[in-house]
This record gives sequence, structure tokens and C-alpha cells, in this order.
Amino acid sequence: MIDINNLQSTEVHEKITKLELPEIGPYKAVALIHLDKYQEALKYCIKGSYESAYIYYKLKKFCKALKIVNKNSGEKWDVLKSQILYRMGFFNSAFNCLSKLPRDDDIVVNLQAIKSMGILTNNVNNYVFHKLYIKKREEINYDNLENYKFKNQSSYQEYLYNKTFEVLDKKEQFINDLKKLLEQFPNNLVIKNQLLNVEGNFDEIIQADLNKTQRSILNYNMHTSEDIDNNLHFLANFREKMGDSQYKWIKYAGENNFKIDWNKIPKSTDALNILRILVGLINKNMNLKNIKKHMNIIKDSNIKGHIENYTDFIENDKK
Repeated sequence: MIDINNLQSTEVHEKITKLELPEIGPYKAVALIHLDKYQEALKYCIKGSYESAYIYYKLKKFCKALKIVNKNSGEKWDVLKSQILYRMGFFNSAFNCLSKLPRDDDIVVNLQAIKSMGILTNNVNNYVFHKLYIKKREEINYDNLENYKFKNQSSYQEYLYNKTFEVLDKKEQFINDLKKLLEQFPNNLVIKNQLLNVEGNFDEIIQADLNKTQRSILNYNMHTSEDIDNNLHFLANFREKMGDSQYKWIKYAGENNFKIDWNKIPKSTDALNILRILVGLINKNMNLKNIKKHMNIIKDSNIKGHIENYTDFIENDKK
């Protein structure tokens, strides 16, 4: 099996996907992964392979990915396992898994990213029940990474940048830390754009310099979009926006016996969209058209299927 990172050219990937030889199925899967066509790639990869685990990870089917990973061993499997655990909110386990590997620049940069999220979630658990919720059975226990000597300057800058997220919920300190970094590395566009975004100076950001995720977060901060997948990087007013968490709204709805305006509930997650539907149905003020509109926003195919079954039942009942 070839390594996923060995293929470089988008043009090459496209050519490989058009080949019909059955024996090149695994290679086609790798090419499709590079083209971000994960669902299609799943058809061609070998069952139980690294590629299949990676695809499930990218599709956010973390339990399926973890089941495959746990049957294998080796450095690339440990790296993937740490990424899966990180996305599941098991930051301490993710850190421990990655810290077993020989340390190089990339490993330490990623360890710091995990450490920052673990510290942040521990600090904000009293008001956040969202993507930042840390599993209660885990204890915060992270190694000190400051003694590591970086070989690459860009990796060192990324490490310091990741470290700032430890205080993301403390806006003034977060901004001050970013300003100090920008003074130290004035040509670092990631730090510069992060600072501009957090301070709300959106007009000064050169959007051409942003990747897809950063651009979606910029649109979210500018209130031109309510759809956001990862609202940490480049997030303006972190604490205030995290106040619109799932926990806050589910708690608020329950305390008011669901007698609230569903239009005021954010549409930022599947859970909140389901809550909007539930509140609308309980109060009998959400029609079938609105339910279907919400169903199209929901990303989880299983949840979407249940809602679709419900709407089909309603339509058949009317007939």
C-alpha cells in the first residue's frame, strides 16, 4: 500500500480516479482522499486498512475509525488515534497516545495543540457544553514541552501560536499574547489574521490568504454565515459566542418547558437544529416546510433519516 502523502499533484489524483482497472482500487481510494471525496473513497479502500480508518475519521465517524485503529500498531496508527481521540474530546488520552512517539517538530506542535485544548476545556467547563466539553473521567496531566529545541523556525512559531489557545477564553490576555507573538514574528500571516479577526478588524484581513476553514470562520464572525464546523481558530468574542452553546440552550429550553421562540435558537450544530424542530413542534408553530428546511441543514445522515421518516409519516397522514 502506498503512503497517502506520496501523491502530490491534483492532476495525477484526477487521472487515477478515472482508471477502471480493479487492481488499482486502493490507489484510487488514496487519490480520492486527496481530492476530499471521502464517501467515494470508502468504496475502493481495503476493509480495515489505514485508509479506511482515515476516511471514517474525516467523515466524523470516530467510533468506527477507532475500532479499526485499535486493531493495529505503529507510528502512523498512533498519530491517527491521537487525532481521533482529540476530536472526540479525550484530550488527555490523545496527548498520552502521541507522547509515546519519538519527538520531532511536528509531534511537539501537535502535542501543544492538544494540551492547549485540554487546558482550555478544563477552564471553561462551567459555562460550555459544546465541542469543548472534556470527558469528566479524564484527568488533566500534560508534560512540559518548553524544553524541546525546535529545528524548524516555522514549527516553533506554530507551537507558540498553538500555546496561545490555553487562554482563548480570557480575551484580553489572548490578544496580548497574540500581539507579543506578532511583534516577534511580524511576517506570520496566521498570527496577524488571528489577531485582526479576534479584535474584529475584518476589513484588514486579506481573504485570499485564508484557507477554507479560516474563511468560513471569518464569515461567521462577520455574521454573514451561521454555519461553522470548527469555531475555535479565528473566533472573535470566544466567551460570548460560547454562551450560545448547546448546553445553554438545552438547559434554557428545559427550564422554560420548551415555551420559547425556536427562531432565537442558533443553527450552528445538529443538536441545536433538532432543538429548534422540537421546540417548534411542542409549541405547534413550525410547519412541515420549516422542518424540511432544518433537515437539509443537519449533517448527520442518521438523524436526517429519522426526521425524513417523520415528515413522510406526516405527509401520508394528511393524505
